Amino acid sequence: MWFGAQEGQRGRYVAGLGERQIEFIRNYLRQVNRNDLIVLLMHIPMWEWPDAERRQVFDALAPFANTLSFSAHTHVQMHRFFGAEAGWKGRTPHHHINAVTVCGSWWTGAPDPVGIPHTTMRDGTPNGYLWRRSGATAPMCATKRRTDPPTTRCTSTRSTKLTAPNSLRRPCW
Repeated sequence: MWFGAQEGQRGRYVAGLGERQIEFIRNYLRQVNRNDLIVLLMHIPMWEWPDAERRQVFDALAPFANTLSFSAHTHVQMHRFFGAEAGWKGRTPHHHINAVTVCGSWWTGAPDPVGIPHTTMRDGTPNGYLWRRSGATAPMCATKRRTDPPTTRCTSTRSTKLTAPNSLRRPCW
């Protein structure tokens, strides 16, 4: 959660979701087919959340066989698998991916031939983005630089439904 600056203090992040967001997840998942792939996207990784909040989300995800979650925040690429010791109730561990970031290490580093910093992340992973093909067992990672040839527009016969609380549908600045 983001707490904006207050009376001369800087804004700050606090890991976790809070009760309103957890209730949103519960309510939404009540309407979803149990065989659907459930993908959660977040800024701060689940392992930094309060244990009680992570367990509540895992309880809501328990009826679903296919789950996956992504975060970024740390500017390193890693995979975590949550099992029973973390409150996960699924047959197989829940896969959480802390993804590469477009800005890498905050757009720092030696410039490339056109002046863009290399932005390699602290763990040596190049900056970039992830995608997941329908039916694939793992996400794919790609790096993209301004000097690369332009990509073609992605097309798909399947659509993805994104749902967010009304408070997120308006600009937050």
